[in-house]
Amino acid sequence: MTYFTLEVESEEELREASRKLQEKYHVTGEIHWRPLGGNRWHLEVGAEQDLPPSALEKLPGKLV
Repeated sequence: MTYFTLEVESEEELREASRKLQEKYHVTGEIHWRPLGGNRWHLEVGAEQDLPPSALEKLPGKLV
């Protein structure tokens, strides 16, 4: 399992990251969106499969 949190700067980036995880990388598990205020968001992921670091680097936002 892989657990990580991305911080993104807009709802558009949030949706893009979520879409890539589900459609491109076929992530299953838990994906939660949490607003931080100021139009920033946390995308919290508990993926059932391991993701390579190169896949995480291609997602919008930054790992926190």
